Amino acid sequence: MSIKSDNEIKLLEEAARFGDIGVEEALRAMEQGRTECEIAAIAEACVVEKGGIIEEETLVRSGERTYPPGVLGATTKKLKEGEFVTIDFHPSVEAYLGDVARTVILKKGTRKQRQALKFAHELRQIIAETIKPGNVKAQKALKITKKVLKFAAPRIAKRIKAAMD
Repeated sequence: MSIKSDNEIKLLEEAARFGDIGVEEALRAMEQGRTECEIAAIAEACVVEKGGIIEEETLVRSGERTYPPGVLGATTKKLKEGEFVTIDFHPSVEAYLGDVARTVILKKGTRKQRQALKFAHELRQIIAETIKPGNVKAQKALKITKKVLKFAAPRIAKRIKAAMD
């Protein structure tokens, strides 16, 4: 088992902070007619201006491209009101990578869309609480997370697909 030094923890926290900053800027810029590529560029530029580095491709997916999550990259697809938009962003500091992802509904979504996002958020909260430092060992946490996802993934997929119809 590897334990991070205080300096490594600071670098990870800084990378995560850059992730939050970039995603928040991207969320503010999301509007109908903007392309996925424009949103990715806004997030990346914000971080680079503040001294961060972009290590991996910024993923912005909207509408039908939002699910399944294996669809990669940002495209020239224009955002539309009422559709899901996901940004998955990976800034780094001295090779320590941040990983921040958000899914939102552009403008006002349907009741089904809001329920699907609420369900996914609740699932994420359960997983995050399970793997808090000192709660359980990493391997046990990973096993618990896999079990939760195995059970929940089909339900999440069903809710997301229903919300997109």
